[in-house]
Amino acid sequence: MTRTHTPTILLAAVLILLAACAEDKIGGTVVPDPPGFAENQVLVEFSPMALNTPLLCYEGRLTSELRTELLNQRFTIDTLITNKLMADGLRDIFALELRRVSALNPCSDTSFITSRGDTIPETSFNTFLVYLDPDRGPHHIEAITQWLESSYPSYIENAEPNYTFHRE
Repeated sequence: MTRTHTPTILLAAVLILLAACAEDKIGGTVVPDPPGFAENQVLVEFSPMALNTPLLCYEGRLTSELRTELLNQRFTIDTLITNKLMADGLRDIFALELRRVSALNPCSDTSFITSRGDTIPETSFNTFLVYLDPDRGPHHIEAITQWLESSYPSYIENAEPNYTFHRE
């Protein structure tokens, strides 16, 4: 009989192993989370099919006021994430909300022209800051990012510590 493990069980096992290593209970060492990143935040680039994209669309011209409003939007996991298993996985790592890192409109800003004149697809509107519950930490950000990428390869293009967008 083949045993299968859910992503939640695998994450729990990784986090327990990391905690044990950090306390030197099993003689291993853990590479600490790198300095300089925003705690309790993960920068995640989702695949287009992972998001309820129409919620991100807007009409009209992008003004500075609209840009500020868009970048301050907060989305619940159930509102924005289309895959129930991935939504459950995000809750399992104590994700509270998602915030935009780009004010681009996924319904109209679908490509851009490079300095060489090439037209390439624009996908930065699929990147979000995932805020983790600070009261449920400390969070092992490197382990979480690796777990997200390996558990949901069809839905997550990239996950990494937030070195760039330091917002509260």
